[in-house]
Amino acid sequence: MTLTADPGVAESRLAARAQAALPDGLRAVTRQALDAEATATAGNDQRKLTSVLLSFAGIALFVATFLVANAFAMLSAARAGEHALLRAIGATRRHVLRLVLTEAVLVGTVAAVLGHLLGMGGWRPCRPGCSVPPTGQVSHCASSRRSPRSPPSA
Repeated sequence: MTLTADPGVAESRLAARAQAALPDGLRAVTRQALDAEATATAGNDQRKLTSVLLSFAGIALFVATFLVANAFAMLSAARAGEHALLRAIGATRRHVLRLVLTEAVLVGTVAAVLGHLLGMGGWRPCRPGCSVPPTGQVSHCASSRRSPRSPPSA
C-alpha cells in the first residue's frame, strides 16, 4: 500500500504512524528505504541471472567442443586413404600430423572469425534482393537465392 503525506508531514513520521496501525509481521517504510531495498535486491538478481547465463554458456561450449571433435574425427576418418597415400609416398607420421593440425587451425580460425562477425551482426547481404529478417535467420537468404531457379508450380 502506498501512502501520501500531507504537506509538511515528514515521511518518517508517516511511516511511524502507519507502522502503529499495521498488524505484526508487516512493516511501513519510507520511499528511500524501499528504493534502497529494491536496488540491493536487483543487484542480487542480476548476479544470479549472470551466473545462470554463464552456466548455460559453459554447457553450450562443452557440447560444441564434442560436436567439433566428432566432426573433425569423421573428417579425418574419411581422409584416411589420403593420409595412407601420403605415408606410402614417403611422408612421415609427423608430417601428416602437421598437415592435419594445420588444417584444423586454419579452419578453426576462419570459422571463429566468421562466427564472430555473424554473431555481432556484421554480416551484409551478398545480393541486393537478399536481406536478413530481424530474427537473424540466414536461411531466408538461401531460399531467396533458390527461388528464381525453381520451376513454376502449376
